[in-house]
Amino acid sequence: MGVIFKVDSSGKETVVHTFDSADGAIPTGGLLWEAYGALVGTSVAGGDLNHCYGFGCGVIFKMNLSSDKFEVLHSFTRRSEGDGANPSHGLIKDKAGNLYGTTENGGNPACFYVEGREAVQTLVPGCGVIFRLDPANQETALYAFNTLPDGSDPRTALIQDAEGNFYGTTFYGGIYESGTVFKLDPAGNETVLYNFLGSTDGANPWGGLVLDADGNLYGTTNHAGGPCYCGTVFKLDPKGECTVLHTFAGTDGSYPESPLLLYKGELYGITGAGGTLSDGSYGTGTIFKITLQ
Repeated sequence: MGVIFKVDSSGKETVVHTFDSADGAIPTGGLLWEAYGALVGTSVAGGDLNHCYGFGCGVIFKMNLSSDKFEVLHSFTRRSEGDGANPSHGLIKDKAGNLYGTTENGGNPACFYVEGREAVQTLVPGCGVIFRLDPANQETALYAFNTLPDGSDPRTALIQDAEGNFYGTTFYGGIYESGTVFKLDPAGNETVLYNFLGSTDGANPWGGLVLDADGNLYGTTNHAGGPCYCGTVFKLDPKGECTVLHTFAGTDGSYPESPLLLYKGELYGITGAGGTLSDGSYGTGTIFKITLQ
């Protein structure tokens, strides 16, 4: 079901916690370091096994390293009022101590993914939510996605600007069924900033976004772009204009699905496949850098 592990400066690895499904399973999101030696994170499955067909809909957890205490802060249930299900990415925290994140499924039970112009009914109904967990561990679904026109399946962690607005992407949905970039303001109003066309601009953004000081958003798409359909790196300016910074060709990588790192005017990232090995064979992923102008 997965573990939380620690690696010290000498390279020694220690298992800090082993998940047992009832307290979470498959923790694919990152960990968030809190004060006083605590970690918070999410798991895709596990928790209350009475939901999501016996697999559990995932949890938000906290691991106190100083006391070795593990605690489930919230178990998702995909209930009709919008709880959500299957959080696959990490959390962010505001100054008031609220945690925010997304779930891939749950929310509106009448919503189904749209892929290839066909509605796809997944094992867990709903198109995902944006949620908040307050310091008292009360969870609130701030927004439930509906496929059209706002997107579905947000496979991303959120980012937040200085005004309190949240930004993220959806893997499916939008008016061209290829995913969206969205904004959620502090009042809970959602705006689609960009609909991917599924052509040269890419399709199915996965890895989340980074924000620069000028308000530009940067991210990757997992598909489309060029002839090999291997994905793109894009920039979205404050006016909503999308610029493709790079189109993957396979030999330089393909199918990016992890967040970018913006550092001193350069973007760094990884791809899940592609690249060329020294013997000329096809690789299994690349690390790349893009210098911004």
